[in-house]
Amino acid sequence: MAYERLNWPMVAQSLSGVLAMISYQCCDIRELLIVRGPDASLSVATLLAVLTDGAANLLHPGQMEPGDRFRSFLNDNYPWKDDQPFGIDRKDALDLMWEIVRTPAIHRIGFQHDAMFKVKFVVLFTPTDERMAQIETDHERPFSEPTIKFDGTTLTIHLESWYWGIRKAITNAVDTKDKVDAIAAHLESGDFARTNSLYKLLKANIPRPKKKSQPKPKS
Repeated sequence: MAYERLNWPMVAQSLSGVLAMISYQCCDIRELLIVRGPDASLSVATLLAVLTDGAANLLHPGQMEPGDRFRSFLNDNYPWKDDQPFGIDRKDALDLMWEIVRTPAIHRIGFQHDAMFKVKFVVLFTPTDERMAQIETDHERPFSEPTIKFDGTTLTIHLESWYWGIRKAITNAVDTKDKVDAIAAHLESGDFARTNSLYKLLKANIPRPKKKSQPKPKS
């Protein structure tokens, strides 16, 4: 079966370019799961972390630090009703997703030094076209295991569940005209490109060079 592209609401058509890029990345994650399965668990987790972080930066406007934006995006848009964390509350789950999942995966190829908790990335089944299509089309999570499980020492992330959930989160982030208008203004501003406090301080205090006036042509 063919890849099921993200099906965003009609109201989000003005963001089709950005959403198409996100959809292409979903397709790459799907193909990696099918071709390599459990052997690619770290690579799939890294791509899902990049996708989640990128969606948060692009689709969640407002003045926030990167970690706050990541948590806020997932808190507001992830389908928690159908995918509640097991063994941990949502707030703590979001903190761990940022601290010991997203940040090590993106910046340190998953390496953690002297970590308090272990992280385990799990592929639940042998992915096939049919099973991945089911994940991409079902409104409810098509299997029993949640994305996040915690037993006090190990945080287990089920990757197919994360793939299902982040697709839902992206769709939820663009499901009203007000959200889409706010995202469009956010993208136009360019603030998503540099969200840290130092950059904002420098941006506010360093004057931009004035454009040189062009001499008027002689008549």
